[in-house]
Amino acid sequence: MEYMPTESGEQQALFSRARLQAGKYPELDLLYHILTAADGTGVVQEEVKAGVLDLCLPVDREEVSRAIILS
Repeated sequence: MEYMPTESGEQQALFSRARLQAGKYPELDLLYHILTAADGTGVVQEEVKAGVLDLCLPVDREEVSRAIILS
């Protein structure tokens, strides 16, 4: 059987990696998860649509004003 990563597993790995790299890149401490109804948490938000942001890294850079990660 082929391994199929889950979105949750991928995000957990990303946050683990961000914590490891936060000493070198302190702005990674700003990375956060945006709750959506699809999270399976039992929390339902109104007007949630497919393709809505899951993660946000609110850091300004010269080339990019906000880094937004879609999944």
